[in-house]
Amino acid sequence: MNKLAFVAVVLASALALTACSGAGQAVTVGSAPKSTKLAAPVEGGAKSVLTTAQATASLPTLAQVGAAWADGKNPKSGSDTSNSTPPTFTPANCSFSSSNGSISDLMPVPSTTKPVAEAQGDFHQPPPADDTLGLAVHSLSVSVKSYKDNADAKQLDAIAARLKECATFTSADPASGITASWLITPVSLPNYGDKTLAFRMQGTVSFIIFLIDLVQIVAGHNVITIFQTGVGSIDTELAGNVAKVVMANLDAATK
Repeated sequence: MNKLAFVAVVLASALALTACSGAGQAVTVGSAPKSTKLAAPVEGGAKSVLTTAQATASLPTLAQVGAAWADGKNPKSGSDTSNSTPPTFTPANCSFSSSNGSISDLMPVPSTTKPVAEAQGDFHQPPPADDTLGLAVHSLSVSVKSYKDNADAKQLDAIAARLKECATFTSADPASGITASWLITPVSLPNYGDKTLAFRMQGTVSFIIFLIDLVQIVAGHNVITIFQTGVGSIDTELAGNVAKVVMANLDAATK
């Protein structure tokens, strides 16, 4: 397995890890300074069951994401992991498996529950022509899912507590022997919806640094997930800005 394929496996693993209403701070992993930004209160309509049209209207537009971005997934993201061997983790409890505390078991809505409506938007920064190694990978994915029953916002606290146990860990690909060192750090954001979870992951393989920002928001029946990845660097303000945009779009779509 090459380095990029291994990175795709680790990113997929991280994505699977995938307060007071309208006030306060987002839940994070560890301690973060209080955010100076404020979140607007979420009205009843934004917490109600959405139609597909409303979920789609809640997604950020390309203009709202930023001028450096393009629609669609990054063509060099190396997302084909069909032949990949699952990585191993040290400490072992950081594999987040069902035997030692799977993150998926802590999600606000069980993974087996199908949404009533959902929409997803993908964006990427076009890589430069001389990026022959495919290292200029910067991607953003935003999903809005609406369920028949209210999502359990308290589960975001449980996820943060579980991740805190693995603030540092390593992942290794058994086939190639490539090892990545990971660090989970807190992110300072205002609280959106009923509760917001935000954290950053930094992975290092040799001289390559991978960064992941994840924000998940529970608002009544709705779960919004923002997943940003980058090699070398990321816009550390982007995920928070997109969260604000999505909640404003959601409010407008449900008026």
